[in-house]
Amino acid sequence: MAGLMAKTEYAIVPSSGILLESLAARMVIISGYYVENQRFVYDHHRSINSFIDAKNFASEDVQKALEGLKSFQQKDQNPIDGQSLRRIARAIDLLSLETNLTLRKAAASDLEQAFAWTNDPSTRKFSFNQEDIPFDNHQHWFLKKISDENCWYGILEKNSTPLGSIRFDISEGVALISYLVAPDHYGYGYGTLLMKLGLLALSKEFTTDQIQTVKGYVFNENIASLKTFHRFGFTQQWEENVCSFTKPFIPYDQNR
Repeated sequence: MAGLMAKTEYAIVPSSGILLESLAARMVIISGYYVENQRFVYDHHRSINSFIDAKNFASEDVQKALEGLKSFQQKDQNPIDGQSLRRIARAIDLLSLETNLTLRKAAASDLEQAFAWTNDPSTRKFSFNQEDIPFDNHQHWFLKKISDENCWYGILEKNSTPLGSIRFDISEGVALISYLVAPDHYGYGYGTLLMKLGLLALSKEFTTDQIQTVKGYVFNENIASLKTFHRFGFTQQWEENVCSFTKPFIPYDQNR
């Protein structure tokens, strides 16, 4: 198989393990998905332009993909970069770390901690409103959020030590993500775990009648957050100095 791939210039493959093998062989690829468990790989590699999109392999989509072969411009940097061992070690570290973490709903007792995080300069740097927030304003906003049935607000903890927060504001079928890692806990992978546990909690408490899309906005300079959204299969769209990320909402019973 490897020998055949080495001699082949083009491939039509599903978004499964063979897609990664085809990328390693430096082929120009048409790919899509036909079962739901391929969707994560499909969404991620489509967002980084790894292949020509054939969607769910309907005949008209395959035909369009074939017509796009000559004009397809693949990224110069192949996603198969030889760093897999480092990423696997990182994933194992995160799994080990996750066993000691809990994500619980925010409560009134979290008010002052949330206020301190919100007004920290490193947090404000990547906030859309970069002005300091007065305590009275924050108190009114925070207490309203934790009692709002259209808001899911969680606090990440390790051995009762708060490490960050994630919030989903739900309106017209869209769950808008806002999350932050406590400034003194940067660099440990907590952003990834906030996103993982937050999306899981959201999927358990809401249905597709309430949410159809999950969305987030990130400044282009916020590299850590950009990587986090990519890691979870969000589709990216650039909007001036901001990047928007979207993905379909999948309730827990369909994720199992």
